[in-house]
Amino acid sequence: MIAVLLTLALAAGAGEIPKGKLVEKVVCQGNASQSYALYLPSNYDPGRIWPTLYCFDPMARGRFPVERFREGAEKYGYIVAGSNNARNGPWPEIAAAIKAVWGDTQGRLSIDRRRVYAAGFSGGARAANWLAVAVGAAGVIACGGGFPGGATPETVGYAFFGVAGTDDFNYHEMRQIGRELDARGAVHRIAIFNGEHSWAPVPLATEALEWFELQAMRAGLRPKDEAMIQRMFRARIEAARSLPAPEAYLEYKSLAAEFKGAVPTAELETKAAELAGLREVRDWEKKEREQQKRQEEMIKALMDFGYLEQLGEVRATVVGLRKKADAEQDSADRRQARRVLYGTFVEGYQASRDFLDKKEYARAAGMLEMAAVIRPERAQVFYDLAHVRALAGEKKKALAALKQAVAGGFKDASRVEQDPAFSALRNDAAFQALVASMKH
Repeated sequence: MIAVLLTLALAAGAGEIPKGKLVEKVVCQGNASQSYALYLPSNYDPGRIWPTLYCFDPMARGRFPVERFREGAEKYGYIVAGSNNARNGPWPEIAAAIKAVWGDTQGRLSIDRRRVYAAGFSGGARAANWLAVAVGAAGVIACGGGFPGGATPETVGYAFFGVAGTDDFNYHEMRQIGRELDARGAVHRIAIFNGEHSWAPVPLATEALEWFELQAMRAGLRPKDEAMIQRMFRARIEAARSLPAPEAYLEYKSLAAEFKGAVPTAELETKAAELAGLREVRDWEKKEREQQKRQEEMIKALMDFGYLEQLGEVRATVVGLRKKADAEQDSADRRQARRVLYGTFVEGYQASRDFLDKKEYARAAGMLEMAAVIRPERAQVFYDLAHVRALAGEKKKALAALKQAVAGGFKDASRVEQDPAFSALRNDAAFQALVASMKH
C-alpha cells in the first residue's frame, strides 16, 4: 500500500495534524529552522498515550524513514517522526536536531514515555542509539550502523533490532554487534536482508515494530496478546526450518532469547546447541571473520592509494572489484566486492570532509578523486571536487571537475553562483558558460 503524502508545512499553532497521512514538514515551535516529517496513525487519540518512533537519516531525509515505517505504525499504533535536519556531519548540529524534534513532539503530541523508540540508518543509527541512552528509550532499530564511536557498550539497556543488507559494507559490524550483545545477554535481534547499505525494506521495518510489541509484552509495557505471540513465533519457526545450517543456528539461538518467558524455549536452545556443533557452522563462522578482516584490508589499501593520489592504482583495483561486483550470480566474492567499493566510497567521502575542515585541500581532493573513480555516476562528488580545487586555487582542475558535475546532471546553478569558493572564476567565460548550461 502506497503512503499518502501530504505536501504541507505545519507551523506552530497551525491547527490539528492530519491522521493517517504522512506530513512532510512539521515546523518546530520556537525554532523555525528545525522540522520533521510525521505520521500519526489513523486512530490517534490525544486522550491516550502512544508509542513513538524517532527516525534519523544520514542525509536529513525525514520523509524517507517515515514512509518505511508508516505501514507498521498504522498496524501497531505508533507515532513516527523523522528529523529533516539531522544528517551526517558535526555532532553539535546532529544533537541540536535531535533535541528539536524531541522537544517539539513531547510538547505537541500524546506520547508514552515508557515506550519511546529510535531508528536510524548508517550515521543516523548512531544518533538513534545516542538518543536511546539520553532519554531511556525502550528500543532502537539500527540499519547499517551501530553505536556511537563504533564500540558496543558493556551495558545496553534497551531492545536492539539491528539490520544489514547482504551487500552492506557494515554487514560485518552488525554481525559483530550481534555476537557482542549475545555475550552481554542483551535483548536483541540481527536481521539480514538481500540488498545494500540502506534503510530496512518496508516488510522488515514493519516486522521490527512487531518485534518491539513482543519485547514490550515481555517487559510488561503493554498487555500480553497470546494470539500475536503465537502468530509471530510460528512464522519465525517456519522460516528457520528452511534456512541453511549456519543461518538456522543463529535464528534458533535468537528465537530462544527473544521469546524467553513468552513461550517454552527449551527445544529451541537444544536445537541451537546441536547446530552449533556442526562443522558446517563452525567453518562458516571462521569464514565470516576471515572475510571481515579481508574487507578491512582491501578498504585500507584503496584508501592508502587515495591518500597518495595514486589514481592509476585506484582505477586498476576498482576495475577488478567492479567485475566481481557486477557478476550475475550471487557469491561471497560478489558481496565482498560490493561491500569494499561502497565502504571505500563512504569512508573516502567522509575523509574528504575532514581534510576540508582542516583546509588540507590536496588530501581532500585526493579522497574525492578516489570517490569519483568508484562512483562516477555521482554528480555531487564532482561538484565537491570542483569546490575543493577552487579553494586550492587550481582553476583549470576546478573547471574540469565542474564540467563533469554538469555532464552528470548537476543543475543547481544558484548554489554554484553563491559558492564563495568560485569567486575567482566568476568572470571566466568557461565558468559562465557552465552556469548558463545549468539553467536550461
